[in-house]
Amino acid sequence: MNWTILGIVYFCLMNVLTVESQNSIGLRASSYLRGILFGTAVGIDKLRNRVDHDQYNSNVTNNYHLIVPESELKPMHLWWSDNVYNWTDLD
Repeated sequence: MNWTILGIVYFCLMNVLTVESQNSIGLRASSYLRGILFGTAVGIDKLRNRVDHDQYNSNVTNNYHLIVPESELKPMHLWWSDNVYNWTDLD
């Protein structure tokens, strides 16, 4: 009895691991097929400076539906003084 249950659990786990390891379509396509919008927070300076010879930009573009600024929306980046705001990074 115990060996049967153990065999069924082993069979189920091996099939799940095999299916997931062969999923090479990427995070964006995989989440889209499941009806999920997948997103991340990104530093604007990393996108602007094209770090890693554009590998970072292509990774963000290929894997995420939603992209939000990492820390550029925090008050210390936006608010410089009374009635003086800096929106350049967000634009």
